[in-house]
Amino acid sequence: TSPSLTLNVGTFSQLQVLLPGEVADPGSATGKTVATPTNQPQNTDFTVIVNAVDSRFNVVSTITESIALTSSAAPNFTVTTPQSLVAGTRSFVNARFTSPGTYTITATGSFVGVSASVTTP
Repeated sequence: TSPSLTLNVGTFSQLQVLLPGEVADPGSATGKTVATPTNQPQNTDFTVIVNAVDSRFNVVSTITESIALTSSAAPNFTVTTPQSLVAGTRSFVNARFTSPGTYTITATGSFVGVSASVTTP
C-alpha cells in the first residue's frame, strides 16, 4: 500500500470544449482520451460540455464565469446561452444544428474563448 497523494489543481488557463464522442482526460497533455467528435444528426439535441481547466486539463472548480456558445453554423445553431459554470463546468444540453454541414462551436467567457468542430449529416 502506498501513501495517499494530493492533487493540486493549477490556476485557470483555458476553457475545454467537449463534444459528443469526446472524453475528458484530466492530467494529460491533450485533455481528451478520444479527440474526434461523433457526427450529430440535424434537428436533434446534443450536449456540449465546457470546463474551466488548468494547463493539464484538471477542472478548476473555483471558476463560475458566464459562458456563451456560438457556432459557425449561425443562424442554424441553437442553444440556451449564456450559462454560468458551476464548480468549473457546465453541460449545455440543448445544442442543435438545423442544417447539415461541418461546423465549429466556440465557448467564450470574458476571459478567454476556445473552439471545437463537429459535423452534422
